[in-house]
Amino acid sequence: MAGNDSQQYLLRYMILKAKNAPIGQMIHALESYTAEELDERWLYELAELYHEGGYIDHCLNACDKIMLMFGLGKYVDKAMKLKQMYAPLSADQMDLFENRIKYEENRWASEQPVQNEAKTDAGLKRMKTQIEPYEGAKPYVFISYSHEDSKQVLPIIKKLQSEGYRVWFDNGIVSGKKWREVIAQHIRGSGYFVAFISENYSKSEMCKNEFFLAQEYSKRWLPIYLEKNRITRRISPVFLSYPGDTLVFLSGSGRFL
Repeated sequence: MAGNDSQQYLLRYMILKAKNAPIGQMIHALESYTAEELDERWLYELAELYHEGGYIDHCLNACDKIMLMFGLGKYVDKAMKLKQMYAPLSADQMDLFENRIKYEENRWASEQPVQNEAKTDAGLKRMKTQIEPYEGAKPYVFISYSHEDSKQVLPIIKKLQSEGYRVWFDNGIVSGKKWREVIAQHIRGSGYFVAFISENYSKSEMCKNEFFLAQEYSKRWLPIYLEKNRITRRISPVFLSYPGDTLVFLSGSGRFL
């Protein structure tokens, strides 16, 4: 098994768990795994280990991270209940707890028509004519994605724009201009860099160049994972399970509205 394969940490944890190893050893193994792969199931199990071991601050931090990163779902519900054993939920967390069913229904209802539209080539082509990249002096979000993933990404871009976000993506390049110069200019001028990471993204030299250029410019960035895959930690320090949560994570910044 390769030394940088995150699965080795998970395997080690499962072996330690089967052997009823000291809790500190299990925590160390699971911490190593969740540092590489942000998976809600194992992050919640880590929170439970902190709880069992009496590491209250670590437990609370893990619960907060689950709620922030995943927003909705059974592990978010469990994290809320676990946190409440030690501390009250924040105002935002309480709102999420009390209205989670409504939020889930609203998110599904708002995303479904847009997702359906992009399922056909004709629908995708029509959608491309309906969305335009932002050009202006105000802060905006730079979207980095593989064109192979257009059917997944363009509906999200459309949804972001419908919510009032200023978004730039590369089909706004004016004919005759050099691609690299335009990309560099818009990454440099952006206020936030969002990368839709996938197997296609990891194989694209253009996408990786955009990513590393954003790092060079010290841009705040958010990775959105379109699929569960193994990409080196160098390009994927955070794992997010649900691309639909893009709106949740960006909604805290009014600078792009």
